[in-house]
Amino acid sequence: MADLSVMEATISGLRVGACQEYLDQCEPDSVGELFDIMQEYCKSDRGRRRRIEALNQEMKMKKNQWNQSKPWHAD
Repeated sequence: MADLSVMEATISGLRVGACQEYLDQCEPDSVGELFDIMQEYCKSDRGRRRRIEALNQEMKMKKNQWNQSKPWHAD
């Protein structure tokens, strides 16, 4: 019975997102299964954030490249 209350509290405490939506559709049978599902979504989210950060850095570098003064435009 304690496992059920732990799972319900965990699922209800999640902010709206892909993991929460998935857990609303198919409830896990054990706390271990819940943990495994959440770990997979956490890894996926972490990878997505890294890709976005890398893309942002790349865009920033390109922007800086075009903003540098050109020798033929110097006074």
